[in-house]
Amino acid sequence: MQNRPRSPWIGGDRVAESQTARHLEALGISVIRSAERSPDLAGKGRSPGAHIDIVHLWNLIGDWTLAQFRNAMSHGVPAVVSTIYNRNQYALTRYEDQAEIARGCLALPNSTAESQKLRADFSVDGHVVVNGMDPKTIPEPGGRKRHFALFVGRIDERKRVLELVHAWRDPRIRRIPLVLIGHPFLDSYSRRVLEAAGETSSIRFLGELEPSALARFYAGARIFVLPSRLETP
Repeated sequence: MQNRPRSPWIGGDRVAESQTARHLEALGISVIRSAERSPDLAGKGRSPGAHIDIVHLWNLIGDWTLAQFRNAMSHGVPAVVSTIYNRNQYALTRYEDQAEIARGCLALPNSTAESQKLRADFSVDGHVVVNGMDPKTIPEPGGRKRHFALFVGRIDERKRVLELVHAWRDPRIRRIPLVLIGHPFLDSYSRRVLEAAGETSSIRFLGELEPSALARFYAGARIFVLPSRLETP
């Protein structure tokens, strides 16, 4: 499995990658995870008889995915890609490069709507693989809802967290406490978010939490807010 270079935050693709690897290994399938652009796929340095049967790529938006895809093709190793696709200005690869990946792999969108976008943009028929959920993280039914709103995600411009925090200046809204959970980038946008949140007593910022710790917040929140500029369909 190959994903974007290691980063300090936990993103949805990284969670999906780690959980997919865990469950494949539970089925007896050996999984090697790598963030390298051009790893050796020929088995060099591995145990005798070891070989790579398939490369699983994640995301169409990064230039690293193009390098990983071309590396797999140069080794004659077939590839699949969990596309996580929504054509937008945040993509680091050109449309032509995204098309090269999507058409050269088996595309694995996570919804019918995403599959339709791949067909419209790249003339690709993907195989839908929906996002799963670990049953162990689902709280028991009947738990008491608490009086707070919840946001979970990166603290960045794409997620429009600053607009969310500013909305909580409205006296009619700020009567409901807002809990923010997510990784803050060390940039001017994140600083503005944290400064604005600190000025509003009904906003509580908890930073980034492990996925396993989120279930109780989802279960307890009265409402969940998702003001993102865009998400995959």
